[in-house]
Amino acid sequence: MVLLRLIFAFLIPLSCLMTDQVADVDLTTDIIIDTKQIGFEEYPDAFNPSILRVDEGFLLSFRFCPDIKNNPYYCRIGLALLDENLETIIEPHLINTRLYTHQVQSQSEDAKLFRYQDRIFLIYHDNDKETSPTIKQRRDMFIVEVFLHEGKYLAGPPLKLRAVHHYSTQFWQKNWSAFTFDDQLLISYTINPHEILTLDFATGDCSYYCSSYCPINWIYGKLRGSSNPQLINGEYFGFFHSGRVVASNASAGLNMWHYFFGAYTFSAEPPFALTKISPSPILAEGFYTDSEREKRVIFPGGFEISGDTVYLAYGKDDAEIWIATLNFSRLYASLISLEP
Repeated sequence: MVLLRLIFAFLIPLSCLMTDQVADVDLTTDIIIDTKQIGFEEYPDAFNPSILRVDEGFLLSFRFCPDIKNNPYYCRIGLALLDENLETIIEPHLINTRLYTHQVQSQSEDAKLFRYQDRIFLIYHDNDKETSPTIKQRRDMFIVEVFLHEGKYLAGPPLKLRAVHHYSTQFWQKNWSAFTFDDQLLISYTINPHEILTLDFATGDCSYYCSSYCPINWIYGKLRGSSNPQLINGEYFGFFHSGRVVASNASAGLNMWHYFFGAYTFSAEPPFALTKISPSPILAEGFYTDSEREKRVIFPGGFEISGDTVYLAYGKDDAEIWIATLNFSRLYASLISLEP
């Protein structure tokens, strides 16, 4: 029954988006003002970006797989600089997440930019021990500092993170989000329960700090972290994603993975309980379309807010980089309150 509800909830808005009557449809995301695709000739099919405001404009990170068909685990992190009009002003380039002694190819995925103590960092997941890891081998989270040197953003040595209480039972670590509280860097390990970890920069150990839980009526898959939360209007705000195998117009009626996303907030003080959430996936014309890829993906990697405008960087179908501009007031008003 839940799956049927999901299919109908998903097929109806998508079928609306595929018609010529888009303007007449009252989408839950009429808050989306515009979307713009970002492409790099040197790195075709780059995807899953994040975004961070810097003095020159916007710093953009992205994921690039040079040979995704034959070697899908070989992934690199790239950086580019965009101006206020989201046009490239410094050519994109790949950063090195391997020390010189490493023999294992880079498998760095889904990096997210954030700022801590006036320094710029990336948090991402990788495997630096095994090529093409199986589910019984590890994928770990890493943090690397990014700094400007002679007009180019470079990366320092990576720090491997270890979730102390979960390391022996959870081999694949993904979807962590970083945020600052009281000048301390904390990690949102899972969304519901909302488990928070502290980070020891000397060792990379991430220890349990606090957690909270509340019932959420979200039928589109398990809530997973995406963008790094930011403190806005007295509470933390961020985007999450989830995934389910369903059929849709975008998949020609075939069952396949579809990734959805929404927004959420949590309290500004421990235990950082969830306070609000999108009642349904955020949708806009052009989000879910026919594709040669095996998934239908909208993945929100990072955001910046300027006044009442949100710049949201998202990946589409593991093959494209997009930036959406949203009206924050409308987005915030669309969230529903949660009871602990």
